[in-house]
Amino acid sequence: MVKYVKLKISNIDNFCRNMNTLEHSDINVGEGNVVLDAKSLLSLTTLDFTKDIRVEIITSDERELKLFEEILERYK
Repeated sequence: MVKYVKLKISNIDNFCRNMNTLEHSDINVGEGNVVLDAKSLLSLTTLDFTKDIRVEIITSDERELKLFEEILERYK
């Protein structure tokens, strides 16, 4: 599942913590051809926050998929 969010430098720490709660899923973020680990604060600092950020979850866990959607609602 792919979603788009607006992130600010001031909320990437919380975003990273939220993504790390999804223990059984891989979460990617990116822009253009760049794909980064959403669970890595250092990776998140390299994003261009003037653009929408693509967030993708890779999982077969329905509970985590639902939680992912709930978390991303905070970053619209």
